[in-house]
Amino acid sequence: MLAGPDQPDDDYVEDITFRATFPIGRDDIAAVVEAGGTYGKPPQAFPTARAYGAWAADRLLPNVIRFTPGTVALWDPWCDVQNGKGIVEDIASNIIKMVVNQDFSSGLTPGPVLDYFPYLAPPPQAGRLPHAPKGAPPPAVPRPATSAWEARTPTDGRAVG
Repeated sequence: MLAGPDQPDDDYVEDITFRATFPIGRDDIAAVVEAGGTYGKPPQAFPTARAYGAWAADRLLPNVIRFTPGTVALWDPWCDVQNGKGIVEDIASNIIKMVVNQDFSSGLTPGPVLDYFPYLAPPPQAGRLPHAPKGAPPPAVPRPATSAWEARTPTDGRAVG
C-alpha cells in the first residue's frame, strides 16, 4: 500500500498502536539485539536485527493471551509457547528474553499457591513476614503522623525538597 502524507503505511500504524500499549517498539527491540549481536542466535535466529525486532514485537502484542481449556497454561513466547498464563510464571523474565533474545531469569520465585480456586495461599501470620525465621521479632509498625509537616518529613532526617 502506498502511503501519502495524510495516510501512513500499515507498518507505521502498527508501530504506533504497539507503542500506545507497550513502551518498547520493533525498532527498540532491533536496537537491543543489534547492540548485543543476538538477533542471529538460536533459538530465534533471524538474518537481521529489524526482522527479529518485528517478530518479537508481534509476539508480545496484541496484548491478548489465548488459552485452550483443558490444557496446561503456559506463556513463553521466546520458545513459541503461548497458551494462557500460568499462575506461577515469571512474566518479567519471559518479556526480557524476548527483548534481548537470550535466556534470562529474574530469579524471582513464586509464593505458595493452593491447588484449588482461588489458588492464593492464606496470608502470613499477623506480625510476621512470609520468609522471616521463626522467633524473629515482628516488623516495626510506623506510627501515624501527627501533623501535615510530620507526614512530609522522612523518618531518616533527610530534608524534603
